[in-house]
Amino acid sequence: MNTTTKIHGNKGKRRPDMVGNQWGKARLGQPSNRKGIPCSEDTKMLISKRMTDLSWTGEKNPNWRGGVSFKSYPIEFNNSLCKFIRKRDNYVCQGCGKIEGKELDDYGRRLAIHHIDYNKNNLDYSNLITLCVVCNSKANKNRQHWISFYSSITTKIYGIYS
Repeated sequence: MNTTTKIHGNKGKRRPDMVGNQWGKARLGQPSNRKGIPCSEDTKMLISKRMTDLSWTGEKNPNWRGGVSFKSYPIEFNNSLCKFIRKRDNYVCQGCGKIEGKELDDYGRRLAIHHIDYNKNNLDYSNLITLCVVCNSKANKNRQHWISFYSSITTKIYGIYS
């Protein structure tokens, strides 16, 4: 049986129901087309509950590293050190080239200072690099790749060996 369903917003155009059932699957893995449209509070609560139900918190999360994110930074890792590293990197994300002014516009925050070897106590200049929020988030997965990638950047640009 080949029935059709009206597509909302497409001025009366119709599509086969079979396609409609696969509509969500076709967009799987693609960015949301709802950019700029806020979710209702009910939707936010539903998403939050589903994520909690998945039990991806703490040790159950595949990115869990033994709670290292809760360890504090050394006192020497301060604003003046971060300013120095940002200035050294010309206030530009070393991963994608985004400038700090754009980061402030997009997220209301300065570029992050990332520890290349993920050791918060290693404050050597060769171990610190300027990243935007997106690149800093990406660096939390596949760590060996990012260690190699960002080490090569500091070596190539600054002649610094980590």
